[in-house]
Amino acid sequence: MSMKIALVGPELEENLALRYIHASLVQAGHDCRIYDFHDPRQVEPVADCLAQWRPDVVGMSMVFTARSGEYARLAQALRERGYDGHVTAGGHFASFHARELLRDVPAFSSILRGEGERAMVELAAHLHEPAGVGGIVLPGADGEIVETPPAPPLTNLDVLPWPTRQDRFDSYLGLPIANILSSRGCYGACSFCSIRAWHRHIGGSRLRQRGVADLAAEMAELYHDSGVRIYNFHDDNFFLPDRQANLDRFAEIRRRLDERGVGRIAIQIKARPDSIDADALALLKELGLFRVFLGVESNAVAGLKALGRGIKRQQNHEALRLIRQAGLHVTFNLLMFEPDCTLADLGDNIDFIEAQSDVPLNFCRVEVYGGTPIQRRLAEQGRLVGDYWGYSYAIADRDAQRSYEVFREVFTPRNFFFGGANLQAMTVDYNLHLLRHFFPRRWSAALADDCRQAIGRLNRNNVELLREICRPGLEGQADRLVAALSRRREAFDKRITRDFSRLLALMEPKRQPVFQRRLAKAGSLAAATILVTAMGCKRTHVYEMVPRSQPTASAPARPPVVPAAPAPYAANEAARLQTRLMTQYGQEIRNWMADASINDTVVLDLEVTAAGEVAVAGATVEDGALPARALEKLKEKSWAWRLPRPSRAGTLKLPCASPNTHIFEMAPHPTEMAPRNLR
Repeated sequence: MSMKIALVGPELEENLALRYIHASLVQAGHDCRIYDFHDPRQVEPVADCLAQWRPDVVGMSMVFTARSGEYARLAQALRERGYDGHVTAGGHFASFHARELLRDVPAFSSILRGEGERAMVELAAHLHEPAGVGGIVLPGADGEIVETPPAPPLTNLDVLPWPTRQDRFDSYLGLPIANILSSRGCYGACSFCSIRAWHRHIGGSRLRQRGVADLAAEMAELYHDSGVRIYNFHDDNFFLPDRQANLDRFAEIRRRLDERGVGRIAIQIKARPDSIDADALALLKELGLFRVFLGVESNAVAGLKALGRGIKRQQNHEALRLIRQAGLHVTFNLLMFEPDCTLADLGDNIDFIEAQSDVPLNFCRVEVYGGTPIQRRLAEQGRLVGDYWGYSYAIADRDAQRSYEVFREVFTPRNFFFGGANLQAMTVDYNLHLLRHFFPRRWSAALADDCRQAIGRLNRNNVELLREICRPGLEGQADRLVAALSRRREAFDKRITRDFSRLLALMEPKRQPVFQRRLAKAGSLAAATILVTAMGCKRTHVYEMVPRSQPTASAPARPPVVPAAPAPYAANEAARLQTRLMTQYGQEIRNWMADASINDTVVLDLEVTAAGEVAVAGATVEDGALPARALEKLKEKSWAWRLPRPSRAGTLKLPCASPNTHIFEMAPHPTEMAPRNLR
């Protein structure tokens, strides 16, 4: 029996998890649609769309802890609209917290643990008797939670239909890019990693690879039918622990692609430092390798041990040396702040950043996810704060904790916001290496030197700020230091953004490369209904997003409750935040009003996160309607707005009077914080 099934999850780029499930459901004869949901402001519009279509099943991709509350609110909003179908959720977060979710969010009908392709097909086939589905968690008739034994993971990934593809791919320098998987899992045992924990949770082999023939066939179809030239491998780790097996596999992939007429392509991969050697890089370059996201994570001896990396510092240095020597783009994240780090450990990582000064990178705190060894350890030690909706902790070393609190305030816009300077640096180096790979005549040593120098200036500023933050004696002066360093960081970011924007403009193609394209299989495209309610461009292939910091609290874990939608701030705090907003961003708002020819007072509806991020949710004008395009422009600008330490997430209204532009000459707009391809 054919059913209507909706899959809900983020589509900032092709979401392979949803698209593999979609393909399996379509193959089973169901009418399936994917709904993009990547922003809390989409709760109401996505709920409206789902309620209007009224599918038999709604499947939600609850992977990330930070977004779990948004999915809970979406499920509740759907029920409030009278939807009485089956609402299920899967993914890392849902799998680890299935019982808690069913206890606290009655809007969910079930939770699916494990991989979703077969589970969703089974659920559709047994919707009226879901207890027959392997790996499902259900509320029982007597109030008890019922779990069925997990279905064993697929041992042969080649039996899965290829993921449904979009008819138009994202592109870089005019070159279409596709996400692709050649394996699932990782052989590492990192203490912080939910990927490893999840594969242990569902059972089966911790690393499975697709057959080379099947992988090459999918790559060839994308190449010939859709003009894809860049392949973004989303494997958790592109390598096996067996060196010779890696070399044989890489050579076999190249041979199979040659047989299928696949010409010059580019591939980007993720790897552990201990997987990198010169022979492997040479074979991968023949395959088209131009970019490696290297899992460095830490260069402090204590940090590497605490994170369970099984890697020595020299391996980090050697892997970076070999990759750079091969002329490849490389980037990495550092989990500098971990529960037991000291100022000496932080200093080791700052020294490492300084030693790799022309490599784009990012750095952050270790965040705690359910099911991981670090979560269990902190819980046993009584150091875990919060509940399953969001864990946090205080660093044991008080000096390191104070440094982290200053770091979080100063570096959040640079490290975490779309368009942050460290993310822009990755984009510049990414495009530079793509340019050399595909358009060597347009690449030049002078351009490469300009890019390296700009990235070097940014990293030297990173080091300078970090050294002022990661030192003893911050007690009693944190607020003053945050204010001073934030001003310096903001001023530097404006300058470096202009440099990065100029370099990116030099690399943009004067015209689009021409590829012969044929539509993909009509049935597949017709089935792939993507309902996008997002704003702006959504390409995130350039970087791996570092985890956002959870606010550090000192209270014991609280009873779990479903996170509520943000409530309005009390009058006193609202007034304080309004004053700060107009002080920092008033001129930007007035310039926007003048550009949009708005001569009446505008009232902005703002949403503020607990971390101080600001988003424009809507706006009203005293007399007349606000042009939709003008509102979208202001929403984009608001992505860079930030407030210092609000007491909680909340909403407020911000009245903005007419700028009365007749009495002054308009100043030119400041350069936008983000190049367009990061939007």
